[in-house]
Amino acid sequence: MKRKYIALILPVFLLLASCRSAPASKTVSGVEVHFIDVGQGDCILIRSGTDAVLIDAGKDEEKENVISYLSSLGIKKLSAVIGTHPHDDHIGSLDEAIKEFRPGTVIMPRVSINSKAFENVLTAVSTQGKKIKAAKTGLVFNAGDISLRFLSPPPNADFYDLNDMSAVIRMEYAGRSFLFCGDAGCDAEEAMLSVGLLDDCDVLKVGHHGSTTATSAAFLKAVSPEFAVISVGAGNEFSLPSKSVVKRICGAGIKIYRTDLNGSIVCTVTQEGDLSFECEKAKKAA
Repeated sequence: MKRKYIALILPVFLLLASCRSAPASKTVSGVEVHFIDVGQGDCILIRSGTDAVLIDAGKDEEKENVISYLSSLGIKKLSAVIGTHPHDDHIGSLDEAIKEFRPGTVIMPRVSINSKAFENVLTAVSTQGKKIKAAKTGLVFNAGDISLRFLSPPPNADFYDLNDMSAVIRMEYAGRSFLFCGDAGCDAEEAMLSVGLLDDCDVLKVGHHGSTTATSAAFLKAVSPEFAVISVGAGNEFSLPSKSVVKRICGAGIKIYRTDLNGSIVCTVTQEGDLSFECEKAKKAA
């Protein structure tokens, strides 16, 4: 059966995302992957059936946005919350998500950082009576009809850069695959390449907001996605994404979506494996 690729614009997307009163919960047919616009940070929501998994949650100042977005979809409880690594732009609002949506499982790498955001997450987890499951190579988490397989960090990893300790996760559904890279950089990419963990994927969440520290040519060749999503803030102080990284991705014939240009982005996979994108904004990404 021939695959279908559809790009759509949602004229009412922003209204739905900002709605504070949650509609009735509903079962999702197929799988939805929401790349939520949280400015300069990461926040990804995966929905399958009645299950929902949140990967990262942006900075602390984005907490109302994140809670409102999830509530607008009728989500009342999360199957799991995953913090890819303990930098504020990834876990700043994670504590509020844990309090509000009481996840069944909390997964994070076995690394720590001296920050208020990290302390808040630990407190929220403890208050819920939970323990953090270690994100590491080989861990598999199932929710609904999806399987999340952790490719990194390796057990006993000792990368110099905390970003390289990011949880890197492969998701598969209906013959489609997604790769979520957190802020994992070239050292983590090389480690995965060296042991043959990387395969082709359909959608790549580009590492480290499109920084030159990630998405090496060798890595990009190994995963060879058809689509790439860059989570990045408009006019950010780091001038991300890097022009060289964007050029590398485009040069490989990969279509790019960016939260700074497209706003929140929803990728849907049907039960038959057809894949489509819906964007809050129509602006071209590259």
